[in-house]
Amino acid sequence: SQSNTPGTPNTVQGVVDAIRTFVGDKAFRQLSDRLVVVRDWQQMQEDMVRRGSKHFDQVDDTVTGLYDPSTETSYIVASRAGDNPVGVFLHEVGEHYGLERMLGRETQSTVLQGLVRLLRQGDVAVRAAAELVNEHESLGLDPQSELFVREFSNRLSGNTKLKKELLGYLVENPDNHQMSLVRRALSAAKAFLVRMGWKQSVDVGTLVSLVTAASRKAGGFSRRTQVEPQASNDPQYNDAVDALRQFGYEPRIV
Repeated sequence: SQSNTPGTPNTVQGVVDAIRTFVGDKAFRQLSDRLVVVRDWQQMQEDMVRRGSKHFDQVDDTVTGLYDPSTETSYIVASRAGDNPVGVFLHEVGEHYGLERMLGRETQSTVLQGLVRLLRQGDVAVRAAAELVNEHESLGLDPQSELFVREFSNRLSGNTKLKKELLGYLVENPDNHQMSLVRRALSAAKAFLVRMGWKQSVDVGTLVSLVTAASRKAGGFSRRTQVEPQASNDPQYNDAVDALRQFGYEPRIV
């Protein structure tokens, strides 16, 4: 059962408080109207209808958060945010922007091409990520086959979405964070935040959350049904006014 005690992480006020702590009071006051914290999925659906959403009939009680491109609004469902509402918030930031806008077209192209090259060269970490993509996307390839790398590479050809998925699985594994290709992606994400006016130091957990979410952006209506474990133990960035204003977000109570 969900608690209704004010200030706990699984209430609207608790989620709002957690995000306010993350971005700082000044930033919180300056934000606009593109991130809405709701009590449950029914309240989210009501708000989507009010905004004229084309996707209001695609939500149910499994949704934790979503990005609705028809109204350019992101939602967090407080009752399902668990103990990591900031993680859900970062996911929605990544969903809102997508990988190309976050890394830049040139860096994205370089990173994704490098990913394909490493796979073909037999890189163990990239192959492991490819096996996860194969499983989760139900591609139907045999990971034990000698032809797996060739067949998966063929699937990647001309399929930017699948390449981004591969990057997402590679980046979210902490064992891979020292790979030069992963470091380049995280560095580009950090530069993106700096350009947006994020003044404080940004930890790896924050960058990983942003890049993995951006990598998995579907390009359209995106619904999220689970919460990852908290990636960061020190989410205090009190100087993010410009960044969050650029993101167009305001955690608010409907």
